[in-house]
Amino acid sequence: MDIKYQIKRAWLNITFFLRPTFTANGCKHKTKREGEIHYFDHTSIMKMPLSKNGNPDYCLDCIARMTIQCAWCRTPITIGSPITLYTPKDSRVPKHAVAYTKDNSKTLVGCTHQSCTLLPDDMSGYWTTPGKIILKEFPTPF
Repeated sequence: MDIKYQIKRAWLNITFFLRPTFTANGCKHKTKREGEIHYFDHTSIMKMPLSKNGNPDYCLDCIARMTIQCAWCRTPITIGSPITLYTPKDSRVPKHAVAYTKDNSKTLVGCTHQSCTLLPDDMSGYWTTPGKIILKEFPTPF
């Protein structure tokens, strides 16, 4: 186990009642700014950025529910993670896959791990709240 993670987790548990509670802007749930999120078989610690009114946009539980799995390797894709967009060669789409629907194509969202991407520069965009894609803008010489 990662020692830094265990120390951070223990500190969050000790200081839980001392830290302020916020009401999230988007989902209206009560949340701490920093805490553990659980998604699929993973657990991590996330610190939410505060918006202009001093509250986070989403609670930690809603952020965890916005996590998806790569269409090919099932690696978790969390909010803010880089993603790739691919169209599968066959018509079978895995049940856990998330489709990027534009022009009715069967483009699926995948991770940018070396085992899944075709090229090192294969990043298409980012997975963002509330579970949407922001495409990367590529500068062109034209």
